[in-house]
Amino acid sequence: MANGRNHGVHHLPRASAQEIDRATAWYKEKLGLDPVLHGNERVEPGTRVFEYDLLYDTGTARFGVYESPHAGRNRATAARIVVADFDAAVAELRANGVVFEDYDLGDDFRTIDGVLVSDDGEKTAWFRDSEGTSWQSGRRTDAPRQAAALDVRRLGDHGALRTP
Repeated sequence: MANGRNHGVHHLPRASAQEIDRATAWYKEKLGLDPVLHGNERVEPGTRVFEYDLLYDTGTARFGVYESPHAGRNRATAARIVVADFDAAVAELRANGVVFEDYDLGDDFRTIDGVLVSDDGEKTAWFRDSEGTSWQSGRRTDAPRQAAALDVRRLGDHGALRTP
C-alpha cells in the first residue's frame, strides 16, 4: 500500500487456466502439488474435478490458480522458484516431464539446454505449465544454500517459490 502498510491484504502469485482440471492434473503430476482450497472450501483428498479458484499451499508458500478464458495470453513470468540446488531441482522437474524454454536474445541472453548462465554463475531456467503460464527457476549465487525458504513442491530441499 502507499504508506507501507498492507492492512491485512495478502499478495500471492495467481496463474490462470483455461481448463482448471487440466491445470490441477499438471500441478499434481509435474510439481507434486494438490490444491488445499477450492474457493473457500477445503479440498478432500482425491478430488479431481474443480470449477473455480484453487489455492495451493506448499507449507512455506501459497499460490492460486483460477479459471479464465484468457489464460495463456500473458507471456510474462508469473513467479520465480528460488532453489538452493539448481541442478538437482531442474533434474527432478525434467524427470517429472517439465520442459524448459530456450531463448536466444543475443550473446548476453542465450539458454543452452534450457538454462541461462549469467557472467556471475547464476543459473536460471523458464518453463510453462499446461495453461501457458511462465514460471522461472533460479538460484542466486550470492544467496546462501539455506535461502530456499519457500518450498514449491516439497522438491526435496531444492525448491522455493517467491513472487518476482
